[in-house]
Amino acid sequence: MQDTGSARQVGSYSHESGVPVIVPLALLSLGSIFSGYLFRDVFVGLGSGAFMESIFVHPRTLFILNAEFIPFGYKTLPLALSLSGICLSILAYSMGGLYVSTF
Repeated sequence: MQDTGSARQVGSYSHESGVPVIVPLALLSLGSIFSGYLFRDVFVGLGSGAFMESIFVHPRTLFILNAEFIPFGYKTLPLALSLSGICLSILAYSMGGLYVSTF
């Protein structure tokens, strides 16, 4: 058993959330995913008027037009790096922390 650095009394009260907490969180997460997909064009994209002129952008530094037409590989790079980091962390955890050092 690993040492968590906390008192034994604190660790004895820790537990996973039960079904009454998990079900509403799951419903909220599904709702946020689908509403984000349906209403993304309102907030994001070229010609979106959701925020009107609340944020001033000088025309000389207007790079949003260039961001709309960058190659697909650059747009998916953050997703690919995030997923690879998740996979590497799962791999490191499943190996029992052989390659993970503690500070």
